[in-house]
Amino acid sequence: MSANVNNRQRTLRDWFDQPVTLNGLLWSVALPVGWLALFYALVIHSRLSLKRWPHFGEKLDGLLRLHEAVVWLFVTPLYFSIFVAALVFFAFLFFRQSRHLSIYALGYAVALLLAYAAMFLAPGPFLNWFFD
Repeated sequence: MSANVNNRQRTLRDWFDQPVTLNGLLWSVALPVGWLALFYALVIHSRLSLKRWPHFGEKLDGLLRLHEAVVWLFVTPLYFSIFVAALVFFAFLFFRQSRHLSIYALGYAVALLLAYAAMFLAPGPFLNWFFD
């Protein structure tokens, strides 16, 4: 039994030529986490500026409009980047010297999916306005 465990550990150790670093993982999730922070900053900014939630179809002005535009600027590229991350993940698995990079692509994809899911935890009236 212990020989089987040692073989499994050796196989996992041999899978990656380079170590996976914590700094690398943190950098791979930085963009989705940053976008989520920007989104929730818009939630807080709109609530504090308007002293209520925006209504369906309401147009904002000033800094709120700019803040909303910046948030929307990142939505589409981040959405399509999940497909690029999947391609990068599978491509790096085929090359032994770059296999360790596949973990970073996977971390990015997971962080992005979690960021999109966390976006729907915002208050309902705000989401109703945001997606109108």
